[in-house]
Amino acid sequence: ASRLLTFSGITLRDLSKDLPIGSAEINSWYLKPFAMLMSSFQEVLLLDADAVLMITPDSFFEFPTYEQSGALFFRDRKMKWRNYNMRALIPSILPMPLSERAKQTQVLTGQSDYEQDSGCVVIDKKRHLFGLLAACLLNRPME
Repeated sequence: ASRLLTFSGITLRDLSKDLPIGSAEINSWYLKPFAMLMSSFQEVLLLDADAVLMITPDSFFEFPTYEQSGALFFRDRKMKWRNYNMRALIPSILPMPLSERAKQTQVLTGQSDYEQDSGCVVIDKKRHLFGLLAACLLNRPME
């Protein structure tokens, strides 16, 4: 982390000090929506440390999909978790009736328990604040 500070324009934030819940309660990929929410930028590009880009990072903000929707996501691998039924969980948190698009997702068609990769996410917080807040709510520690 200290090496990052040698570059100009870099600011590091310790989410365990910025959030009312400690990092011991939220860890791993569960922190990602909180990191995006706490970012000082309106438009956020979240990349995993092991992401290998084949284009410049600023190119993501110029994708037509991003410009139109204010968000850019990538499909995740197809994989099933043992003893975990995402297919039952997703409809319980989505508004009914389910849209045709939702019905065609990898999760609801039973192809995978994953839908969206979290290793590269681009979002305009001004346009999608409520969705980001919902992601934080879903990633909070359960009581």
